[in-house]
Amino acid sequence: MRRAPVAPCLIVVGALAACSGGESGGALAIRIADLPVLAYAEEARIGSFDDPVVGFSQIGDVEAGPDGAVYVSELQASEVRIYAADGTLLRTVGRAGEGPGEFARPTSIGLLGDTLWVRDSRRRRISWFGPDGALVHETPGTSLSVESDIPGMSINVLIGDPRDDGFVGSTRSIGVAGGAADRPYFVPRIRFDRDGNVVDTLRWDTIDPGPTVRIEGSAMHPPSLHPSSPLVVRDGDDRFELAWAVATESDRGTLEAVRTTAGGDTLARASLAYDPIPLPGSVRDSLLEPLEGLGSVFGFNERAFQSAMASGLDLPEHRPPVRSAERGRAGEIWIELNEARADSTAWLLLDPDLTPRGRVVLPSSMSPKHIAGSTAWVIDTDEFDVPWLVRVVVR
Repeated sequence: MRRAPVAPCLIVVGALAACSGGESGGALAIRIADLPVLAYAEEARIGSFDDPVVGFSQIGDVEAGPDGAVYVSELQASEVRIYAADGTLLRTVGRAGEGPGEFARPTSIGLLGDTLWVRDSRRRRISWFGPDGALVHETPGTSLSVESDIPGMSINVLIGDPRDDGFVGSTRSIGVAGGAADRPYFVPRIRFDRDGNVVDTLRWDTIDPGPTVRIEGSAMHPPSLHPSSPLVVRDGDDRFELAWAVATESDRGTLEAVRTTAGGDTLARASLAYDPIPLPGSVRDSLLEPLEGLGSVFGFNERAFQSAMASGLDLPEHRPPVRSAERGRAGEIWIELNEARADSTAWLLLDPDLTPRGRVVLPSSMSPKHIAGSTAWVIDTDEFDVPWLVRVVVR
């Protein structure tokens, strides 16, 4: 799962652009507020308040198998736990360490057939386990240096998550000495084999670093409101994009959802209306306040740093209509609406063809981690900050 941070969020390096105004053409047939509220039922709850063998300290990634078993990475214990559909603990895989089949941080997990894979972001390798939990293969970490025309920029392409085609994808590590990128740059998407060898380059992604300001000759990113339009979620090689805008003449908000292939062909599209909410003036201060005292940390004159950051703020008139988006295994999309409720969160559910199904209102303590059709595994944090893994089914 990939989830965008909750708005507002302070971004100093790697900021996203603020959402823009305007409205797409055509009549809007669906208004989000008019969609039905869908009921859900809790079917299983895994965890414990005081048993560390069954209970969780920090839940990482979650995967569900075709037999109903659920695989959970426990980050503090550096292991993967496998539970039956009824919540019974079947076995654990891996442990903390540096040896074969051991993890420093099991960042992401998944299944290819009956093989469990675990990517360790700190060790930069992938461990593959058979149905019995035995280690069967390891993909070593790979770091490919990519040239950039931006002075001081270092781009390294690293082993990413395994793909549905059996190969391994890529991720990236980017740094800019003495500042930030001040113009778009390009990063390749590499496909590796399971031994870490390069197979081919799938495509080149254009990375827009967003607005920058100059402080004593160095480029820096001012804080920005997150998420910004468009919000992009990758679905394998496909791309799901949410874009929003507000028409000044009608004060009507438009939310456009588009699913495209890696080549840019449109697979599905939906257009929805929402009621825009003005952005409170306090947001500007909330973004700037955490920057106090950071100028000297970056080696700048504090007054010049604060002035540049304030001048670089480019906030929209209305707050983003969404907070995050989650994609399901069957292509469905759950969109967290930005309704600023204290005790609950509202999710807009779209079918794989982007037809709206309705809205689901969850307690604010619940956060989806794995979605498959009408079933979602969510983390539910209790009043003692103990996480539980809960299976809910939308009716």
